[in-house]
Amino acid sequence: MKLSLIDRKISYTLLDIYCNKKAPVSADEIAGALDKHPGTIRNRISVLRNLGLVDSTPGPKGGYIPTAKAYTDLGFSEESAISANISKIIDGKEIRIENINVQSIEIVGIAYLKRCGARVKVIGNTKEIKNEDVIKIGPIQPSGLVVVGKVMGRDDVRHQLIIEISNMRLDI
Repeated sequence: MKLSLIDRKISYTLLDIYCNKKAPVSADEIAGALDKHPGTIRNRISVLRNLGLVDSTPGPKGGYIPTAKAYTDLGFSEESAISANISKIIDGKEIRIENINVQSIEIVGIAYLKRCGARVKVIGNTKEIKNEDVIKIGPIQPSGLVVVGKVMGRDDVRHQLIIEISNMRLDI
């Protein structure tokens, strides 16, 4: 299925907020995160609901919940998120980035740099992470793997970071 850019942004934002909040998400919360009008969000959510990507719960504590189909169609797995922190390393100090869940790390070769890299799929707001930032991912549980590298690119639509790996180690 091919989602429009706004529907994709709404879906990812819903996933982002839901994964951190663990409760239904209101249209106002999604609208605030995307700087859109809540009415626009409600209109688009009805399309996403018809596609089977969103469920809703009524009531004062109600809101929208991503379906298992949403996770699958957007390339995530609800059950397989790995347990790892992401930190920026600035002047040798680690600064943890909150509200980001690492979904997967795919090690890839970066041919034009002749170096090892990784595609890091995340659920969360990647806007705090800029190109050239040095980040640390991990330790990834249960293995204890830690990956450190420089951000070479960021894909906010697919929620991926492309990093050039400078160090991988086990912290056991």
